[in-house]
Amino acid sequence: FHLLSKVLKKPTHLFFLTENEDVNIRSALSAIGEISTGTVSTDITLYIRIKSTDLEELYYKRLSPKIKGVTLRFINDAEITARQLLMKCHPVDFVEPDSLKSVAKSDFNLMLVGFGNTGDAVLRKLVEAGQFVGNQFNAWIIDKDVNSRAGSFMNRYPGISKICNIRFLQMETGEVRFFDLIRENFNTLDLIIIALGDDTLNVHTAVDIHQLILK
Repeated sequence: FHLLSKVLKKPTHLFFLTENEDVNIRSALSAIGEISTGTVSTDITLYIRIKSTDLEELYYKRLSPKIKGVTLRFINDAEITARQLLMKCHPVDFVEPDSLKSVAKSDFNLMLVGFGNTGDAVLRKLVEAGQFVGNQFNAWIIDKDVNSRAGSFMNRYPGISKICNIRFLQMETGEVRFFDLIRENFNTLDLIIIALGDDTLNVHTAVDIHQLILK
């Protein structure tokens, strides 16, 4: 890196944004190690891209430098996507309000297709934003590996099952029963979110669902 002569003289921003999370972490550790050998007399901010939705706190503890003036900022693709989605599709826009009683008169019904890092973050954000007095948060979570992912999710957030009705279904998006499920529940769904981790597959699945709805 040879950072010392460059970053210790003026406010500096260092970015570690490769597609490889491990490379970003190792590079940041190396930079922090080199910075710690000198005397920091200015502000240094490290921006580290990560993909894991549940490891940010662990990474922070591992990387957090005990050096005055050095700050860590984690950039999580899934969390950014979830926040952007919430700005455009907030649950409050889908429930029927009762202004006189300050309660919701209808439930919020979600189908989330894909439960990787992005799906995980999206579900958490929607649950956080979708709790209204008088209504129920209902969700179908569909993924080809949902059995293993659901267990990890519920272990991290055990209280969700007490306030939400979440059904996890392991299936492929091309299966007949996937389209049967949509056909049977489409009229009650408020939102269908596709987060399969592959842009092409997301688009193809969206087109398939759209064609089904038009029939």
